[in-house]
Amino acid sequence: MFESTVAQFSDRINDFLIDAILKLAQNLDFGEIEIELRNLLKEIGETLLQLILADVIESKDFLMILKLYGGWKSYRFKEYRQISITLYDGQKIEVNSPFFLKTTAKRGRKKRGPNNRGCHLGLELFGIYEKMSPLFASRVCRQALLCPSFEVARSILAEDGIKIGAKTIRRICIKVGQVGISDRAGMVVCETESVAGQRVMICIDGGRLREREKKRGAKKKGAKRNGYKTEWREPKLFTIHLIDDEGKPIRTFDPIYDAAMKDHEGTFNLIEHYLKAVDIRTAKQIIFCGDGIPWIWSGVKKLCKRLCIDHSKVAQVLDYTHAKQNLNEIIGYIPKKAKNKKKLEKDMRDSLWQGEIGRIKQLINDNLKTRQKSKAGKKWLNYFDKNRTRMQYQDFKKKKLPCGSGCVESAIRRVINLRLKSAGSFWLKQVAEYMLFLRSVLLSGRWKIFMTKFSRRESQKFAKFDNRLMAGIS
Repeated sequence: MFESTVAQFSDRINDFLIDAILKLAQNLDFGEIEIELRNLLKEIGETLLQLILADVIESKDFLMILKLYGGWKSYRFKEYRQISITLYDGQKIEVNSPFFLKTTAKRGRKKRGPNNRGCHLGLELFGIYEKMSPLFASRVCRQALLCPSFEVARSILAEDGIKIGAKTIRRICIKVGQVGISDRAGMVVCETESVAGQRVMICIDGGRLREREKKRGAKKKGAKRNGYKTEWREPKLFTIHLIDDEGKPIRTFDPIYDAAMKDHEGTFNLIEHYLKAVDIRTAKQIIFCGDGIPWIWSGVKKLCKRLCIDHSKVAQVLDYTHAKQNLNEIIGYIPKKAKNKKKLEKDMRDSLWQGEIGRIKQLINDNLKTRQKSKAGKKWLNYFDKNRTRMQYQDFKKKKLPCGSGCVESAIRRVINLRLKSAGSFWLKQVAEYMLFLRSVLLSGRWKIFMTKFSRRESQKFAKFDNRLMAGIS
């Protein structure tokens, strides 16, 4: 079969080359030839993939192995079913695939049908889920994540010859996202990755998006549905990257991004999951950076305690830009007509950079009137005094520590704002969770790692089964 197919396509390629040379010499239209060649290669690829897959999945030896594996997973073989699989370029191939049903205890009345208990176990071993090849699922997801909406993604895919609905694109993203968030760090971090002897910087901040929530209560008279609320929510985002001895990012290590619709405690549990995956205790130094919000720094303290991290390795830096913004609130209390206003502003900013937080308090007391002094003093006490050890910027600079969290601010803009915060976008909480995770993986440069693990997750389970089987035989 393979020999005849190869011979047939060889003849077609030779004919195409002869015709293409003549056409190009006569019409001078290279674009037309390019389209014809692309269509021919598509047809060749589709046919060859169908032959390869059918030869393996329809063999008796493969079915025997699948039955053993299915029994180990509490599945039983039912029948061969013809199934259509979508490839990377949108083309479809037909194969006869072994269909398995989940075995369940017979209790009570028997229900009709498999009730979603069935699966094509052989196809899943090859990374083919939901009738899609891994490359097709990856292509659709990337387009949906980078485009401003699922509808725009649909139109772009249609231009490439892939006819798929916006709802189907959304469903594919949800399916891939469900697998991803089941083991976030495990799906993103390679087993060989380590931060041993490196300086690790972890930045944390929050973004904003609108969550769509169904209204409670009875429907209004004449209304078809209850309607929904669109309250603002704060997804938490963090970045993990390596810096060298000069405080500059190490480009050979792809940063780790993740964002989630979680509370403060859930966010730090997620960070802990990632830090364990990279074996954070082997790092030379760990720098936490964020703004002055209290939950970040209390969470850092608890996290270090849970991970048994040596405190001498840990540095905490409050983002210098946020510190200046809060200092500007104090400067705003200085009377506009004050003679020494510019000098006082400069003294306060210099004191902040030098880490002389007490001197800022002294300048407030010496130069502001009673009412302004009270407001500025309250701001100093609640923000600057509580974070004075995290504001030693001159000392941080000498130690080659970054003084800002620009990396997480940039990540919030790219991961959240440009896709999930757009005007008129209201997200169900769970769908937002999937999109936040997937965009974080894509924009951090770890998409290839994630999709490789996504497509191989069933084959890894099979490898464990095979090892146990061989151990039992021996």
